[in-house]
Formats: sequence, structure tokens, C-alpha cells
Amino acid sequence: MTFDVSFSDEKIFREAINKLEELLLHSKAVLLGAGASHCAGLPLTNELTDKTLESQKLSADSKEILNTIQASFNGSSPASHIEDYLSELVDWLSITSRRG
Repeated sequence: MTFDVSFSDEKIFREAINKLEELLLHSKAVLLGAGASHCAGLPLTNELTDKTLESQKLSADSKEILNTIQASFNGSSPASHIEDYLSELVDWLSITSRRG
């Protein structure tokens, strides 16, 4: 299997890669954490959660399931988000399949 990485030849990506390589040559550590792609217009998890739950593309059943899961996380610390809800859904499906 071959991956298409031709996008990395675009000027903006090449410049970013060159800067990263330069940083690595100086024995510096670079750590990118949650939110690193926010400046590129990608939503943070809390924004993604809100957009997902408000989406008109979700069926009524899907919204009901996600809202039920969301309610089960009320008061959690740190605050829950869509990744938690999907993980919970996968757990429920796994439990259901074992009982079936």
C-alpha cells in the first residue's frame, strides 16, 4: 500500500517541514498537544461536540442516543466531549454483542 504524500510538496507544508527539521537539528524538543490544529480552522473537542450534537445531519435516534450518553457524563471533571461519548457507545455495543 502506497500513501499519497504529494501534498507535502506544497509550499506551506514544505516550509513547515523545513522549520521542524531545523528545530530538530538544534536538539530541541517539539511537543504538539491538543488544540495544535485549531489555528488551521479545525475545531477543539468542545466545539466539535457542540457542532455534532446540533447537526441537522444526525437522525433523531442518533441525537437521542448521544444526548442520553451526554447526560450520563453530567458533572464529570474534566468536562466530557464527543470522544468520550463515542467511546461509551462502543463500550455499550460491545457489551450488547456479548449478551446477544
